[in-house]
Amino acid sequence: MRNQRKGLKIKGFILLLTGLLGWSLTAFGGDGLIQVSADQPDAIVYLNGKKKAMIAEGYTAIKLPEGDYVLRVEKPIDENNLWMVEKKIFVGEGTSTKFDLKLEKQLTPKGKQAEAKCVSGGIKSKDRGMVLINPGCFKMGDDSNGPAHLVNLTKAFYISDHEVTVGEYRPFDRSAHSKDCSGDDCPVVEVSWEDVQKYIQWLNQTQKGKKYRLCTEAEWEYAARAGTRTKWVCGDEESCLGDYAWYSSNSGNKAHPVKTKKANAWGLYDMAGNVWEWVQDWYGDYSSDAVTNPAGASKGSNRVFRGGSFDYDADNARSANRGGNDPSNRYGSLGFRLCSFGSP
Repeated sequence: MRNQRKGLKIKGFILLLTGLLGWSLTAFGGDGLIQVSADQPDAIVYLNGKKKAMIAEGYTAIKLPEGDYVLRVEKPIDENNLWMVEKKIFVGEGTSTKFDLKLEKQLTPKGKQAEAKCVSGGIKSKDRGMVLINPGCFKMGDDSNGPAHLVNLTKAFYISDHEVTVGEYRPFDRSAHSKDCSGDDCPVVEVSWEDVQKYIQWLNQTQKGKKYRLCTEAEWEYAARAGTRTKWVCGDEESCLGDYAWYSSNSGNKAHPVKTKKANAWGLYDMAGNVWEWVQDWYGDYSSDAVTNPAGASKGSNRVFRGGSFDYDADNARSANRGGNDPSNRYGSLGFRLCSFGSP
């Protein structure tokens, strides 16, 4: 009798459990459930191209008939960019599946169209170490130094094919020197942005008709990229960088004479590595919108320098990398390069 009662209890429990399982499998009425979360707040969920929901905090639940779907989640940034991820999913009858999504920055159709029209102008001529750069368009910045955005340069400009050397700076300042690099062809260092402005003023006075200046930050990156869209001027793999740049892995922690590595496609040397280079701009945030002839922030406390140096790693030699410092400061790995409005 006791065993019969025990058997009845077990049977009753199994019936109850079966009932609960049956409810859980049929609670969706033959449908399935997806629960979606994203790392961007207020992102929109699309299924097979149709807008379904906005993701609130946590998970957003959506009931769906069994079948195959294209799940897309996106959030606009501006007219050219958006956060987005897309994946194919299957929703089974009576199932509940969670999706924790990480959105990636991508171009909108308008952004793709604008980028397709964005063409680098290349070089026009080279004269006495100054390279004439044609107007053109390029994408400035990257994920680490961004937002990346389109820049349109409408005016040609000259840029020196090398960093200003000790020999070129010494007539202005007899204390000109480099970092553990002897000779007139070594890049001058320990010059502040303010020192550079005085040197340029002196140079333009001593060489009548010249219009030397520092490059704008946009001009500098345009010239450094030389038509490329990769991490470094030579590609996306660090293994290529040693042919083009003196940096911490190959420099021996010292500067080297200019033009001893390969030039980029536009004939410019040491745009990556050797010494950092002051540019004209105040350091400030980029706009995510396309811009024309940008000149940087209207004011600030730091001036921008570019290019990496002999005592910094490969990441600092990226074409998009930027730094900034007080314009009165001097450093042993910081020099500059000249640009010009007119004839060199």
